[in-house]
Amino acid sequence: MTNSESQPNLSPQPEARLASREAWQSEIAQRRHIGEVALSNLQEPLTVRNLEDEAKAYDAVTNLVLASSKTEEEAAAMMEYIEGIQKTALGDRQAITGNPFLEENADKIPPLIDTRPMVMADPKVQELINSRDISESHQGLIEAWPHFREAYVTGVKKGVELGYIPEFVEDRLEAALIKTSVRVTDSAVLDTYGPMSAYYRNDHDEIGVRHDVRETGENFQDNLTHELTHKVSGGTFKTPEAGDTEFKRSRVGFSTELKPEMLNRTGLNEAVTHHVTLGILTGDFETLDPDKRGDKDNTYVGYRKVLAEFIGRSQGLIDTKTVTNAFFEDAGPEGGIQSRRKLVQEVKQAYGPGALNKLDKLMDLTDMVGNNRFGEVIFSHIHPPELDEQGRVVKQGFIDTENLPTFYDLYKTPQETQGNVL
Repeated sequence: MTNSESQPNLSPQPEARLASREAWQSEIAQRRHIGEVALSNLQEPLTVRNLEDEAKAYDAVTNLVLASSKTEEEAAAMMEYIEGIQKTALGDRQAITGNPFLEENADKIPPLIDTRPMVMADPKVQELINSRDISESHQGLIEAWPHFREAYVTGVKKGVELGYIPEFVEDRLEAALIKTSVRVTDSAVLDTYGPMSAYYRNDHDEIGVRHDVRETGENFQDNLTHELTHKVSGGTFKTPEAGDTEFKRSRVGFSTELKPEMLNRTGLNEAVTHHVTLGILTGDFETLDPDKRGDKDNTYVGYRKVLAEFIGRSQGLIDTKTVTNAFFEDAGPEGGIQSRRKLVQEVKQAYGPGALNKLDKLMDLTDMVGNNRFGEVIFSHIHPPELDEQGRVVKQGFIDTENLPTFYDLYKTPQETQGNVL
């Protein structure tokens, strides 16, 4: 009987239910054999050779050629060699030439075969992949880990002492530092996802740090601090759904996974994550505006500036501590909604319902606008509430997202602008 003809499973299936962080952590660590011995969470480097996503591995080969070649001529020769493999694999496709109909519709004709496996299996390509050695970076991570671990625990305890981090976060640290998969990742792999120095994957419970991070002027500690803060931030954890065997984490801090590799409220989540990160690193958990901080850190500057303006214009109705405490709150067993409910109340009182979603839309604009235009283009859409002498709201503020400029609006030529006026 084929799959399409098989009968549905009529036995009752358990529905996905909320799980505790501890249950999720134990299951995912056991599945990946992490935490059984000291430093077993510091796993082997992630390279093109052991990347599970075959499509990404293929995409990374071009980056690997460029990174491994000593000269432009050497890189060009290797790329020509790979192109030759593809042309050979698609040899029958040459029959299109000379056929008017096929030539006219060539872009609509799918390849006869997928050439990627042939490229990846080629001995010369395999030699290139296998010769990649980032063991020195892996050793650097091992050496940096004890200092990072000590500094992270100290920084979190300072945040707890000052009231910016809830006390229960301290209970998460030991498991997070022992059972979270941590590894250096080949820049050739990371660059296929876009410019990034590190990542936290909620589906794998894995932190990856760019293998050449030191060469870019950054360091392991700053990147590990940001990514582990993602890890210990609030989450929503679920038991296996019907037909599945794995626990899942669908929420990380303020972001919820809508589908694989797509999360909402990423601007707000990254702004708070990095603000807390800098607090852990420097002890300053209060100063939100990057321009007013002593560290002069440039990570997620736009997001943090918008968040600072959002809280600053609330006339004291939104407390930074409310934001950071809500960021760490878990859902489900052993979790709660008190801090997140308080945040929603404060935001609603200052700016009305739906303001956090509107805030994220403003943050999206920072990718298109230079810092010198934030006031004109972004902050002008944050309308503060009005309070009387007793601090009571007499006029609620609001976030205007109805008239946000488009990319076209932001980059009109002088002639286009003049034409619109006329």
